[in-house]
Amino acid sequence: MRKIVVPGINLLTAVASNYPRVPKFFRDGLAIPIQSHFHKKLFPEASSIAHGQTPDLFEISWRSGDAERVAPASSVRKAYLSNAPKNEIEPGTPLIFYLSKDEALRYSQRITAFGISEQYMSATDVETVMKVVRLRTVYSTEEIRRMLQQKLELKVLKFLFVGYFKEPPTIQEMIDREILKSHPQSFTRVDGRRLSNLVEEIGLSHIPNI
Repeated sequence: MRKIVVPGINLLTAVASNYPRVPKFFRDGLAIPIQSHFHKKLFPEASSIAHGQTPDLFEISWRSGDAERVAPASSVRKAYLSNAPKNEIEPGTPLIFYLSKDEALRYSQRITAFGISEQYMSATDVETVMKVVRLRTVYSTEEIRRMLQQKLELKVLKFLFVGYFKEPPTIQEMIDREILKSHPQSFTRVDGRRLSNLVEEIGLSHIPNI
């Protein structure tokens, strides 16, 4: 099958149209670090695999045509809440998610998941956050209220979750590929062409390592 090439802002539309396949893309993306307790809420499949443990070999792979059966809509469209200093993320921006250090988890300090941004905004009250995220977030109203009390303002990133890297790359692999220079401490720009090659080479699945 001919590979679709998407050089610009239409990546979100292209991914949605060809889901769960990822078209070739060139626009730069973002690496987003997530602490393990938040990662467990947002990406439970990758966070449930303990250090030294192998995934269930009988899990169903996320292959073309299986997406609706394997990944229901409630887990495909997600919302990430943070107090990141970044003020703007364009729709269609490729996103990779980095699991911060947690020695209990197999994929600690690796890039676990890939997604595409849909909307990014700031909010200062619980009602606004809940209206935007609705069924996309795993956080309760009370948890969001506590986060706002601590941070006064939250950044809300709505995104299309495409899948987990079949073998989540380590930070050293990302450095060797010249996608990252070091551990991302906040939202960090990554080269789109190199990231696209990584996605195509490693592949995505419903859970890592299948």
